[in-house]
Amino acid sequence: MTAPQNSSVPILIETLSRGFFPMLRCHYLVVDFEVPRDRWSLRIGQSILPFLMLGMAGIVQQPFGGGLFDNPVRIEDLFARVEVEEALVTFEDLWMPEFLFESPKTGDVYRVSVPLFLASFAYRDGRMSLEDFEHSSRELHEQIQLSKEETVAFRAWTEEQWVAAENRGPKNPELQVRRRRDQQ
Repeated sequence: MTAPQNSSVPILIETLSRGFFPMLRCHYLVVDFEVPRDRWSLRIGQSILPFLMLGMAGIVQQPFGGGLFDNPVRIEDLFARVEVEEALVTFEDLWMPEFLFESPKTGDVYRVSVPLFLASFAYRDGRMSLEDFEHSSRELHEQIQLSKEETVAFRAWTEEQWVAAENRGPKNPELQVRRRRDQQ
């Protein structure tokens, strides 16, 4: 990858496009703090303002320590370290035009530039029309790249999560997680 890792966002393909809607539904990672947090500061120019953070949410660009989510341990570490702080790591979604991808598969991980991610985010939130989003995406089409290492790591991590869920005794047997083997 030629761009620095902190200038891109990992996205995971969740749903492939359909003929009537040539967009792929993708997931990205968000850290969400809903409990007020102390000892934060805001820097604007040369000024620093201490404040009590309330309701912070942020889009994850890389694992702790930098680089890529290149193994399941780095993914699990993100969840473990964030959840210890009474926060959540969640997957949020957005749509990306099919023409940006070459032979995409569910579970593939791509690195997307911040400008392309922000355009997709604006489209998702209704702040950009489909026509404008497609135009921006065509201009930024070189700012997306398959991340093979992260694809392998997220697929392995997902498999680990399925195995753990299948082997964990359910609180209610009717809610037992069952995997459809034909979707693997």
